[in-house]
Amino acid sequence: MTNPEAVLRCTLYRIIQACGETGATSEDVVNALFKYAVSLRDQWSVRISSVSPLNLDTLVEAFADRAVILARIFMYLMVSGTSTSVGNKETSLNNEDFDDFQPTFVDDISAACANSGAAGRMHSPKVAKFLELCKQHCAAPPPETLFDWRSLEQTATPPRIHQGRRLRMLRIDDFVGSISIEAYVEFTKLRQSASFFATRNVLLAFLHWFFSSETASNRFSAGDLLAYLFTSGLYDLIDLAFCNRRLLGIQLSSPITSVELEQASLIIRRLSYL
Repeated sequence: MTNPEAVLRCTLYRIIQACGETGATSEDVVNALFKYAVSLRDQWSVRISSVSPLNLDTLVEAFADRAVILARIFMYLMVSGTSTSVGNKETSLNNEDFDDFQPTFVDDISAACANSGAAGRMHSPKVAKFLELCKQHCAAPPPETLFDWRSLEQTATPPRIHQGRRLRMLRIDDFVGSISIEAYVEFTKLRQSASFFATRNVLLAFLHWFFSSETASNRFSAGDLLAYLFTSGLYDLIDLAFCNRRLLGIQLSSPITSVELEQASLIIRRLSYL
């Protein structure tokens, strides 16, 4: 297997570029995002280490007190046909028969939940299983409608991150509007690869890095779900940096800096929502 940290850093570079960067991203910026990724991994490892194996049941149990995580799990299950399904198939990190999953833009997952046909998936087996797990592990009963779940994600996510997310989308729109069709096609491919669940090799490298061992988790039927949640957490940091940029009057299109990410990481740790 390729060095997991090298794969991770390459993906971090893509994540930053996918935010509408007009030039190359410096190593200092990637290092700043990597430093936060390590911090988030350490934070989540404390929760996940108390449950085994890694599957939908244990993820819900580990994050039962984190509404934003539960809402993101719900939205992922609503749109994905992945290994996180209700079936009991368990996959080794070295197993070549890895379940197929549907790589997509991280932001498109929540957007897909807003389309007209999404409500019908509320009754799918995997969503029904998730709702039962929420009733089992969470102190409060889960929302019963798609609208209520989307509202929960909105209210559980700090407002400054929502503001930054809108700014990031605006930045991407401005970037796309200034490039050629050929460059747009390449940028679309870049965005599709800017996550830890985009391909099987990236996902395996992420899980190897997250668990600090290739065989630390022999069963991980929710590995792609963990990768999605983790990727979303990194985009949250960037979104917070964009919100801070607007408050400081810094031009939205200017390159992302390591200082911005370091300042945002200090703030996001105090928010205690992930």
